[in-house]
Amino acid sequence: MNLTTMLLALMGALLPNLVFSAPQPKCRCHPSQNCWPSAKEWDTLASKLEGRLIPTVPLGTPCHDPTYNASACETLQKEWFSPETHLESSHSVMHPYWANNSCEAYTDRGKPCVVGTYVSYAVEVLSEKDIQTAVKFARDKNLRVVVRTTGHDYFGRSTGTGALAIWTRNLTSITVDHDYESPSYTGPAITLSAGVRGYQAIEAAGAANLAVLTGTCPTVGAAGGYIQGGGHSILSSVHGMAADQALSFRIVAADGSLATASPQENPDLFWALAGGSPGSFGVVASVAVRAHPDPAPISGARFGFLRGNATGSFVDAVDYFHDALPSLTSAGATVAYYADRDSFLISPLTLPGGSESDALELLRPLSDKVVRELGLGVSVGLEAVESGSLAAHVDEFLGPLPWGQFEVERRQLGSRLIPGAALGRGSARRERMYGALRQVAQGGASFAAVAANATGKWDGAEDAGAVGRAWREALVHVQLYRASGAGDWDTVLSNQDVITNDWIPVLDEVLGEIEGGPSAYVNEADHQEKDWKNVFYGENYEKLLEVKRKWDPEGFWYGYKSVGSEDWEVDREGFMCRTD
Repeated sequence: MNLTTMLLALMGALLPNLVFSAPQPKCRCHPSQNCWPSAKEWDTLASKLEGRLIPTVPLGTPCHDPTYNASACETLQKEWFSPETHLESSHSVMHPYWANNSCEAYTDRGKPCVVGTYVSYAVEVLSEKDIQTAVKFARDKNLRVVVRTTGHDYFGRSTGTGALAIWTRNLTSITVDHDYESPSYTGPAITLSAGVRGYQAIEAAGAANLAVLTGTCPTVGAAGGYIQGGGHSILSSVHGMAADQALSFRIVAADGSLATASPQENPDLFWALAGGSPGSFGVVASVAVRAHPDPAPISGARFGFLRGNATGSFVDAVDYFHDALPSLTSAGATVAYYADRDSFLISPLTLPGGSESDALELLRPLSDKVVRELGLGVSVGLEAVESGSLAAHVDEFLGPLPWGQFEVERRQLGSRLIPGAALGRGSARRERMYGALRQVAQGGASFAAVAANATGKWDGAEDAGAVGRAWREALVHVQLYRASGAGDWDTVLSNQDVITNDWIPVLDEVLGEIEGGPSAYVNEADHQEKDWKNVFYGENYEKLLEVKRKWDPEGFWYGYKSVGSEDWEVDREGFMCRTD
């Protein structure tokens, strides 16, 4: 046998045992390219899914030529800002920026409708197998993939040009287990499938005399980006963040395999999924979470006042409220409040386990200060309501259920987590922080804020997830926002620039002096944030990236400014290409 023959024989023997890493395509396939799947290939996928492959026909189509329909358009415009309109859509989003003016109900009738930044197709999944089928097709065809549940998303992670959406809204099973047992937890738990909305979780838990943590808006999905991004709740001062409740996740990974993540099984993946980064590590098919006794009683309170002509007194009242926040949250209250330069409203203060009189007593000092001492006008008199269940409380203060009181987003926003070190009695930076907030208010900012104490037993706990230091030290999560009119695209863009370039830097002058620097809640933040790795993920970013590289080495999952997103760029035409 000559040398060449011997080498060929040796290579033949070794080949079955070698794994060659095929070069990854530079860009995802775009609908304009020849690589785009043929109609026959899409039909084959639809057949495998028993017809549950939905091509996108933009929701706003009846309002545009050549398909204009006056009566249908009028109806759609009346319903456009209601969450249910978009929840039932396989593609529509609840934040105007990410629709990119592609086909809005209120834009010019003569402007042609295009699919634009909406997904091209959506797979309506009914099982884990359906998710795997979608993942395999997307991998084989080199397609962009997004995960969509409800469309509540400030960062456009559930949409994208040329994307195949994995639409989980019909995965709605809920399992209650009063005797859940694992090495790290024994007690009541509830398993939520990917499509379960907050109000569904609350109602199912309540029927078993239990409670779970969900978003303030009751239609936000309870098992998706909400919990993967941390998830604040009206119960956060008592139980921490939604991610703190996670016991185990069931996911479909980037290679299409199924995996369980818990503190004992794939603990690195569990850590990352529990508050690390939305949409970065796989499709969560279900999550088991801690359940707590349904708080009975649970009380809520409201109170609002106006500036009128007494600017100095109004400022004093707002500062007095902020000084009182540590005592309110230490008492177990979570406080949602809204403000601008002319008005201030608490709605609601939530006090689990507290009576009506308990809730009133927490806010009475503020009420007395405002009315008796400062003489300010009152927009909402101090009132409290005691409820016998979490569901009843949510219905009273955030309802009516199921849809809730919040419209589809017409605001552009930025946010910061403000630690006790910068806000509250005894802080050396107190006056400067108060001054920064007043400055942006005078500049036209409105505020939507949540004050909570999300620290406690989760610090250093064995089963703690990736919720960062910033949330543990935060006293207030504050959003700065401006609203735009329906279809007013230029205002959408200019508002966001003001927030990014003018308002947030004012707060950061103070927050930048604190250890760790400025931080923000990744699910409710400025999508133009430049220092996003530090601001959104802080000290956890490098570890999260390690988990990402392990579980998704090819970068299959992409979310805008999610962990690992620096590996990709998306241009104005929607072409998504690797940065290396």
